[in-house]
Amino acid sequence: MITHFSQLQLQTVSIHGVKQFYHEQLQFPIVYQSDDEIQFQPTDVFILTFKEVYEPLIPAHIAFEVPFSEFLSVVSLLEKAGVSLLAWPDGRTIDNFEHGSNLYFRDGDGNLLEIITHTYIKEEVLIPSGMLKILNLREIGFPVDSVISFRELLVNLFDFKLGKVSDLFTFAIGGTAHAVICSKKRRWIPISMFALPPTMNVSIGVTDRKYIDKVKARLEEKEIVYAGDDELSFKINEYTFSLKVTTFPEELPTRLNLPHSRLYQKKALRRPLMSVFVTWYVVEGMARAHTYSLPHVLSSHLRSSKDARKCISFFLLLLVKICGFFHVDFIIII
Repeated sequence: MITHFSQLQLQTVSIHGVKQFYHEQLQFPIVYQSDDEIQFQPTDVFILTFKEVYEPLIPAHIAFEVPFSEFLSVVSLLEKAGVSLLAWPDGRTIDNFEHGSNLYFRDGDGNLLEIITHTYIKEEVLIPSGMLKILNLREIGFPVDSVISFRELLVNLFDFKLGKVSDLFTFAIGGTAHAVICSKKRRWIPISMFALPPTMNVSIGVTDRKYIDKVKARLEEKEIVYAGDDELSFKINEYTFSLKVTTFPEELPTRLNLPHSRLYQKKALRRPLMSVFVTWYVVEGMARAHTYSLPHVLSSHLRSSKDARKCISFFLLLLVKICGFFHVDFIIII
């Protein structure tokens, strides 16, 4: 499965300029530098690369997740570092939404950067990195001609989940990675900037080689050319993607309490839990060697009050186990 964005390569017209902004102002560590390339490492599992080119640039959009408890201190640090925060039409620089807050600023090449935080993220799971307390690269923007076609392709290739679905905008989500699919007819907030496709290479971490082989087969079915073996590279629309097996823990998105990972986990649990219940029922001698749905078992085989007591006792125990998994403190049964 997809786990995270592991690397992003963008273009720049000035290595010296991006070094000043990302290293000296934002204090991103430099892990590699040459005459025409520089790499920063904002977190242990993500590298941001810039290649110097002699051509016009189209700005990209990326968003870094920070802990909710640290958001206001990060805002203060950005202001102290001399970063100019972008304002909404009403003059505010911070936007508060249902589950969190965010703000925007730009680098010297015009790339639109976002610091975002969410109240549902469990802060003890990841150690924040650097001056900006970054947890991970959450979002990369993908302006496209057809949001519908692009998101369907990502779902078919990568098993992405979808959020905030519309004809002009959609989140395609895998692990902690959120692809922001935006129509070229829509503008980036908060400054109403044209959403055009930048030149970028997006590297995505995956859990195992088996997943890469599965994506290979799907690319072949769709007649999409790919290259590489251990690291799979291919192009979709204007964007170059690569998949690589990393050590990023598969369960981390669930531990972070990301909504789509929670939904995935609940679906995965539903059948095993049901199976456990029915298996227990058979072992207790209250059902014959047949496969029953839970409603059928309950309606057909609770012949006595003794059976009912056994069933209720087990069901209560099962509820306790479920609550422990999902960190629910109390159950009140009326």
